Amino acid sequence: MWKLGTGPQGSKFFWSYISARSKVPINNTAFVEEGKTYSQPQEVASLFSQSFQKNFSRVAGIFPFVRRRASVATETQPAQLAEIKISPGEVKNLLQSIKQNAAMDPDKIHAIVLKKCSASLCNSLAALFALSLNTGELPHEWKAANVTPTHKDGDKTNVKNYRPISVTSLVGKALEKHVRNKTADFLNQQKVFPDNEHGFRTGRSCTTMLLKTFEDWSTTLDNKSGTHILQGELAQGA
Repeated sequence: MWKLGTGPQGSKFFWSYISARSKVPINNTAFVEEGKTYSQPQEVASLFSQSFQKNFSRVAGIFPFVRRRASVATETQPAQLAEIKISPGEVKNLLQSIKQNAAMDPDKIHAIVLKKCSASLCNSLAALFALSLNTGELPHEWKAANVTPTHKDGDKTNVKNYRPISVTSLVGKALEKHVRNKTADFLNQQKVFPDNEHGFRTGRSCTTMLLKTFEDWSTTLDNKSGTHILQGELAQGA
């Protein structure tokens, strides 16, 4: 208890303590669904699986807004992201960027192993990543996940009051991160994203959005004395 909130790792100990006290012991809990009680591990797992699948829907034709504009390259031959390559050096950097305390994935490979052995693993993984990118396929093991139900609120015997926390392969997530970085770099170079887009962009966040908004408001008020801002528009003061 004396470690909570103290020292460089104080916040980590604090939230670990809160998490440990708030977790529901699934193996010791009976769940009720439509008047029937489930307590056996396989029955409970099946019950949670059915509940989580009902809340999942596939995206069909819904894409985020992107700016439609001429390519930076040429008007007749727009730039294309036709191929993504990866080198052993890039794989090594990806492995070294994994958080050391990341949860163990379904592969049973600890994050510390990937970090410490990145120099030895990078060549083999680079070949596997290149094969996956060229064929457009992922190994089944990289798509598997350990799913843990986490209680939100309400009755703890109701599976609808839980949300799933999925832990997937750290190796698979390294490849995902590489594809994401290459795609984001290409879209940024082509100036596809509008400047006021701050979500899910490197170096941007809610903080940068608020700072930019505050700067715009302050500049407008400085340039137009006697005005005030109302619902995103300028209104002349009385």
